[in-house]
Amino acid sequence: MACLACPTTLRKPSKASKTEGLSSFRPTSATPFIGILGTYRQHHEIHTLSEAKFGFTRVMMEEMCMMVSIIAGFDPDNLHPRLAARDDTTLAQVTKGSTVSIVIPEGPFCRELGRLCDQDCMLIFGTSANATGQGQRFRLEDVGDEVLAHADLLVDYGLQKWHTYGSGAVNFHAQNIRVLRKGVAWEVFMDRAKRLFPQLLGEARGSFE
Repeated sequence: MACLACPTTLRKPSKASKTEGLSSFRPTSATPFIGILGTYRQHHEIHTLSEAKFGFTRVMMEEMCMMVSIIAGFDPDNLHPRLAARDDTTLAQVTKGSTVSIVIPEGPFCRELGRLCDQDCMLIFGTSANATGQGQRFRLEDVGDEVLAHADLLVDYGLQKWHTYGSGAVNFHAQNIRVLRKGVAWEVFMDRAKRLFPQLLGEARGSFE
């Protein structure tokens, strides 16, 4: 297991193959709901959605390369092997009820990490690189020493391009068709969703918010 601080084009997250690596620098009381930094393949295999909604996420995240945190259900009675390999503590941090969040990142570096995880049947877990679980960090030098001290590898790409938003990714509940957090480029996400998928807008009773 390794823990690294590296860019995802919108912030400096910490990543690990086990959640122990992420919680080691953060008090238990401040440990957040941790997401999977993954691939479209992982999203399609782990989440339980209709093909119409998978079509939506494929267009938005694969064809239009939008970085969105997709929240959707999974089958707790028939766990995907990558989830089944996790211990109870890890599962409790990665899942919320019967939902799990998967972010498909932008950029070749993180996409390659995802490809390697698919190759080795692993998962990467990610959270913001700060000790409180609050706020984003957009430069490596803004990450506290208490976090960096636990990182096995630091990757410094300088200031991240989405820093002007001061936020992480859009959080989108794909089953309920709702934006739960207006993150980076959320107005672009909303415009494309309404323009390209009016049938889902109708299912959402005229609003994704």
